[in-house]
Amino acid sequence: MNTPPPNSSAFRSTIPGGDNFHDVTRLIDVASDAMQTGQLLSMDRFTLLDAMNAIEIMDPRMDNGVTFPNDIRSKTPSFDPEAPLNPEEISWILDRALAAEVGTSIPISEIQPEEDSRTRPRELLASVLRPCVLGFLKTCDLIWRQLTRGLIYDGEDFHAEKFEVGLCESVQTQKVLETLDSAEQRLNVWTGLPNRDMLLLRVQLRKSLVRAFSSQPDSLSPAQLSHLRSALALLEDIMSSPPPSEPATTSPARAAFDPAICRKLVVVTPLKPIELSSQAEAWTVLKNELDGLIGMYEIAEQGTSADWMALLFLLSRCRRQTALVRNTTTILLKSRSPQWILDLVYRHIVPIQHNYIISLASSLSQNMLIGGAAHDSHLLLSGVMDLQRRLQEVLDHLFLTLNQNRPRTRRNFAKVLSAWHKIEEDATQLMITIRAPMQHIRLAAQLTFRLPLVIHHFRLTIITEYVMAGFELELYEKSEWPFLYWYVAVILGEQVGTLNDLLQTLDQDSEGQEAASRLENTLKWCEGLQRLCWGRFVMLVPLIGTTALTPHLDSDRQRRNIMKRFDWSLPSVSESSALEDSGRPDWNAYETAVARLKGRE
Repeated sequence: MNTPPPNSSAFRSTIPGGDNFHDVTRLIDVASDAMQTGQLLSMDRFTLLDAMNAIEIMDPRMDNGVTFPNDIRSKTPSFDPEAPLNPEEISWILDRALAAEVGTSIPISEIQPEEDSRTRPRELLASVLRPCVLGFLKTCDLIWRQLTRGLIYDGEDFHAEKFEVGLCESVQTQKVLETLDSAEQRLNVWTGLPNRDMLLLRVQLRKSLVRAFSSQPDSLSPAQLSHLRSALALLEDIMSSPPPSEPATTSPARAAFDPAICRKLVVVTPLKPIELSSQAEAWTVLKNELDGLIGMYEIAEQGTSADWMALLFLLSRCRRQTALVRNTTTILLKSRSPQWILDLVYRHIVPIQHNYIISLASSLSQNMLIGGAAHDSHLLLSGVMDLQRRLQEVLDHLFLTLNQNRPRTRRNFAKVLSAWHKIEEDATQLMITIRAPMQHIRLAAQLTFRLPLVIHHFRLTIITEYVMAGFELELYEKSEWPFLYWYVAVILGEQVGTLNDLLQTLDQDSEGQEAASRLENTLKWCEGLQRLCWGRFVMLVPLIGTTALTPHLDSDRQRRNIMKRFDWSLPSVSESSALEDSGRPDWNAYETAVARLKGRE
C-alpha cells in the first residue's frame, strides 16, 4: 500500500479528526535544539500540568485535565452560594456529600443570611447548610488525623493527599458542634417548613459523627460508643425514610458537585475521573463502618484474645473492613499487654496460666543448680524465657497482620512462617527437656505435650490462609489449581490430627471445656474446608494436561514453578532444622495422588 506524501492533501484527509492541522515539526526541532538534556522551562500561570493537559495521552489519569468539545463535565456551572435552596435540595446535597470522595469547595464564607420565599428561605443557607458543610469538612479532618498515625498504609489503604484543600483544620471541634447545635435548634422551632424532618435527621447525623470521631480511639470512652450508636440509629432512620428527590436539571443544587473536580485539584499523582457512588452504596458503606467501629469497641471492652483472633480471621476473609475500622482496630490491639496476647495460647487453648511454664522451668533450673549443672540450668531458664518472648512477638504480629489489607496480609504470612517453624522446633526440644524430670507432675506433663501442638496448629493455619488468599487475589494460573487444592487438603488433614490430639489431653473442668469448645469449632471448620479442597482436586484431576487448565506445562516446569511459589517453606543456607517440616510441599506425593485418581477412571 502506497502512503501519500505527508504534505499532500490526500495524506491530510486520512488524519482522524479532519485535516485542520499544521505541521509543527520544524518549530519543535528548533526549540529542542536550544535546550539542554533534562532541562525544563516554565512560565507564570503555565505549569507542567497545564502542558500535559494540552494533549490527550489516552490514559485516564493523565488525561483528566483534557477538555474535549463535547465534554459534558466541563460545562457544569459553578455553585452559586447565594442561590436559594429548599430543604429537600439541601438534604440531597448532604446525602451526596457522604458519597463524595472529593467534593467541590463550597464558598461558605459568601453565604448571606437573607430572607426569600417560604419554600426557599435564604436563611437555610447560613443556618443549616453552612454548619453541615463545616461538620462534613471537620469530620474529614478528624478521620484524616487518625488515618495518618502510621498504622495503615497511604496509597494502599487510603489516600492521604489533601490536594491543598482546607479541611477546617484551624476550626475548633467544639465550635463546629456549636454551629450544628444552633442548626438543630433552629429547625426544631421552624414549624411549617416543608421536609423539615428530613433535613433535621441529616443535621443530627452529622453532629453525632463529629462527636464520635472527635475522641481518640485508644481512649475507649463510653461517650464515644454512645455517639457511634446514636449515629447508627439516625442513619437507619434515614435509610428507612423516603429519600430526597433528585433536583431538577435547573436547580442550583446540581452545581454543588463538580464532575470535573480533578482538573482543578493540585495533585502529586494524577487522579482518575471521580465518580460518585450511588446513594444506597454510600449508606451501606457508612453503616458498615459504624457497625465495624461499634463491634470493635464492644469486643475491646469484654472480648478475650481468643474472641479477637476469631473475629479478625473472619473479617480478613470477608474484606468488609474500611481503612478507618482497621486503623482503629490496630490502635486497640497495640494497647494490649504481652500477657493478654499470650493468654490466647495458655489460657484459652492449653489452658494453663502463661507464667506456669516460667515457674516450672525455674523450679527445674534450681534442681539442676543444686545438682551441679549450673550451665544447663542457665540454658534451660533463658531458653524458656526467650521462647515466651518470641511466641508473644509472633502472636502480636499475627493479630496485626490479620488487620491489614489482604495482599499485605498474605505477604506478611510468608515472611513470618520461618519464625513459626523455628519456635515450634525450639518449643519441642525444650518440652522434651522439661518432660523427663517432671513426668510425676500431671499438669507439667500436659503442658509439655500441648504447647508444641498449639504452635504447630497456628503455623498450619497461617499456611492455609496464605495459600487461600492467593485464590482470593487471583494470583494463580489455572494449571496450578490442582496442586494447590491438594496441598491445602493435606495441610488441613494434618491440622485435623493436631486438633484431635489436643482435645484428647484437655481436662473436663470449666476452663478445659471452654478450650475444648473453641477447638471443636475450629476442628469442624478444618474438616469442612478439607473436604471442599479435596473435592476440587478430584474434579480437576481429569482436566490436567487439557486446554481447560492453562497454560499447559510439562511436569518438571510445573514443579519448578510451584517450588518457586513456596520459597518461604525452604530453609536458608544458614539454617538447620532437626524438626521435619510438614508444611513443605511434596511434589512426588502430589503426583502419586494424581496417578491413583487417574487409575480409577
